[in-house]
Formats: sequence, structure tokens, C-alpha cells
Amino acid sequence: MLADCLGVDQVLWFAGGITGNDADGYVDGVTRFVAHQLIVAVFENDQYVTNYVILQENLRRLKTLRSPDGKHFEIRTTDSASVSGSGTGTAGQLCQLLHGNRADLVPAFDHTHDEQACGVLRELLPARKVIPIDYSDIAVRLGTIHGLTQQVSAICPPGNGATSLLRLRFAQLIPHLG
Repeated sequence: MLADCLGVDQVLWFAGGITGNDADGYVDGVTRFVAHQLIVAVFENDQYVTNYVILQENLRRLKTLRSPDGKHFEIRTTDSASVSGSGTGTAGQLCQLLHGNRADLVPAFDHTHDEQACGVLRELLPARKVIPIDYSDIAVRLGTIHGLTQQVSAICPPGNGATSLLRLRFAQLIPHLG
């Protein structure tokens, strides 16, 4: 019934989102179309990590998805490593990128997996500039790049420290967006 309402041939339901994700399991925390026929998915190989079962099942379901012409999508995975201490994870950071006219901005969390996530995207999209943007101070309160840029007006009213951090981050982003 949902497919009929949306006018699509198929709907894919994931098993769930990443534990601790404050976005309540939105799909952009676990997978992202990055190019025609190309999907990036968050994955976990360590069976002792909290998200292991959910991410294994999500990938299994994703592999059943077909394009309108019946072809399999190419699926690339990125680690779901998390940062100890702050509770902010790099899991899904590649999926939470912001596509600009000339560059892809990827949330970074001052973690060893930041470069791995950016490396996956650079390999998949070699003609585009991939820029990691440190979001470790904002993500805990406000989310990451693509979500922030959807809901922020052109004029940010003065407010708490989070608003000031947000203004600073946007000032850093503007030269890259073109």
C-alpha cells in the first residue's frame, strides 16, 4: 500500500538505526545513494559491537534492492566505529555528508576512522573534492552537516553556545560549497 501511495515499485525497510543515534534511526544514518547505481552503507564486522546485528541485517536487506531496470546496486561499506568518551560516533558519517556544487563535505569527529570514511568517498567519486569538517563539538547537540543545513535560516538569531558553534561552522563551509 505504501508503494502505491508513493508511486514506486518497491519500499525497503531497514531493521533499525545505529544505537545512540539521536535522529531516531533515519535512513541517512545507515545508508546513502552517492551516485547512480551506487550506495554506501554503514557496516560492522565485530560481532561484539552493539550495532553488529542491526547493521548485518540492514546490509542483507539492502542487497535485495533492485533498480527500476532490475539491476543490483553496487554497495560499498564503511566501518561503524565509534569514538569513546563523547558518545559521538563516526558510524554513518559518510552517509551524512553534504553534496555541494563542487565538493562533498563529510562530518569528521577527530577519530582514526575519519580518513577511512573520506577515503571511501574519494575512491567512489574521484572527480569530486571530499572535505572532512570537524563536527565533534556540534554533533552532540545539533546533528551533522546535511541535517543542519536543511533547517537553518539565512540569519541565525543570537542564542546559546550551540548557535555560536553553528555560525562558526557555516562560516568555514561557505568557501567549499561554491
